[in-house]
Amino acid sequence: MIKNRTYRNMMIIVNRIQRKGWDFDEAVRLARGIFDSYEARPNGLSIEQMEKRILTVKEWEAENA
Repeated sequence: MIKNRTYRNMMIIVNRIQRKGWDFDEAVRLARGIFDSYEARPNGLSIEQMEKRILTVKEWEAENA
């Protein structure tokens, strides 16, 4: 379970987001948002649960077309 914002944990989440079709810069921005949200509310959703809620690029484009 990922809890702390370390370089390794950040890169794990960035890589998972990139597998969903997002480019590196956008994946870093999304991962930072996930860690910021977790640090603000540590008793809320886990980092993994927040990462799973991120849509793939194709899903996002379909919703915003």
